[in-house]
Amino acid sequence: MISIVMPIYNAKDTLSEAIDSALQSGVANQEIILVDDGSTDGSWDLISQYHVNNNSIKIHRNKRNRGGGAARNIGISQAKNELIFVLDSDDILVPGSLPRAIDLLEKTRADGIANGFASCFVDDLTNPSLTYRFKSGWGKFEDLISPSPNPFIGNLLFTKTAYNLAGGYPEHHGFDTQGFGYRLLAANCKIYTPDFQLYHQRLPSRPSYYIREVKGGNLLRNWFLIFIEFLYKFRPDIQDVILNYDYRNPKKVAIGKSLFVDLSTLAMKENIFDSLRKNIGMVEFINDVEGDPTGYDRLNLIIYLATRGKITEAIKIAEKIDNQALFDKINSLIILIAFGIHGSLIHLEDLLTELDSKKIKNGKRLEIFIARVSNKIKRLLRREY
Repeated sequence: MISIVMPIYNAKDTLSEAIDSALQSGVANQEIILVDDGSTDGSWDLISQYHVNNNSIKIHRNKRNRGGGAARNIGISQAKNELIFVLDSDDILVPGSLPRAIDLLEKTRADGIANGFASCFVDDLTNPSLTYRFKSGWGKFEDLISPSPNPFIGNLLFTKTAYNLAGGYPEHHGFDTQGFGYRLLAANCKIYTPDFQLYHQRLPSRPSYYIREVKGGNLLRNWFLIFIEFLYKFRPDIQDVILNYDYRNPKKVAIGKSLFVDLSTLAMKENIFDSLRKNIGMVEFINDVEGDPTGYDRLNLIIYLATRGKITEAIKIAEKIDNQALFDKINSLIILIAFGIHGSLIHLEDLLTELDSKKIKNGKRLEIFIARVSNKIKRLLRREY
C-alpha cells in the first residue's frame, strides 16, 4: 500500500519517536525505509536494531553524507509500493493521518496530498510553538511564489508515478524538499491540500538543515538553482531577472533578500508569468523544444538535463551555442549544478567521467570548455570558488 521513507543524518536523539510514529501510522500494508546518510552519532546502530526487530523495516547506509535529496531518492528507489510518504527523522506522524490521506488521494484521483495544518513544537506536542492552517484545495505553480505560507514545499504523500514525472528530489542544492515541491507543480501534478494534519514538525534544538544552509552562505544560490529550472514559465524580462541574479552577494541575506523574496514581491504587483506557458508541464515543454531549441529555451533544456544528472547531453547542446556570453553563462551553470549540494565536490568524480575527452569529441570548443572546468576544479580545491 505505502512506503514511508525516512532520511537520517545524526538524528539519534529524535529518531525513535519518529520511527515509532511511522510504525503506528494505521496503514495495514506498509514498509518503512530508513536511509542513514553517513551519520556519526550512533543513528545507524539504532536503526539496525529496529531492522532486526521488525521485518517491515528496511535500512540503507550511505558511506558518506550525500545530502537530503540523495537520501530521499535512494529510499524511494528501494520502495516497492506506488504510494510514498517521506517523514523527516525529527518529525512525528499524526495517528491515523496516512489512512485518511490515502483515502482522499484515491477519491480525488490526486497525485499527492499535502499537509493541511502546520504544527511546530520543541519538546511537547500538546504545546506547539507555531501553528498555521493552509488553504484547502488544489495547488498551482503560482502558489509557490507568494509570501503566504504553502504546504507544497514540505513533506507530502505522493505517487511514485508523480515522483518520476517530476524527476525526483534535486540533489544539486540544499533545498531539496522545496525544490521537489516546485518540480511536482511545474509538472502539473495534481496536489491537494486537505483540512487535516499529516505530521507534527519539530523545531530542532540544533540548527536545522535550512539554518545550516543559510549560515553556510547557500540561501541565495539554492533559490537561484530552484528557479532556473523553470525559466520558460516566466515572462522574458523576468527570465533575465532570474538569470542575472547576484546569488553570490552576502549583503542580500543580511537585509532579508533572496530571489524568492524578489519574485514574490513582484508577483504581488503584477503578473510575472508567460501567459501562454505558465500552465504547460515541464515534460511537455521539454518534449516540445528538444528537437531544435533556441535562446532561453535551449538554456532551459540544458539546465533540465544537467539537474537530472545528464551532464553529457547538456554539454552537447551547449556546444551548439554561438553566443560567447551565453555560452560562458551556461558553462558556469553546468559546473555549479554538477558540483552539487553545498558547492562541494560530491559529484566531481562523475563530472570528470562525463568530461572525458575520449568519450565526447565535439571539436575545439569542448576542449576549451574542459579547460575552463579544470580551472574551476582547481579553484574549488583551493576553496576560491
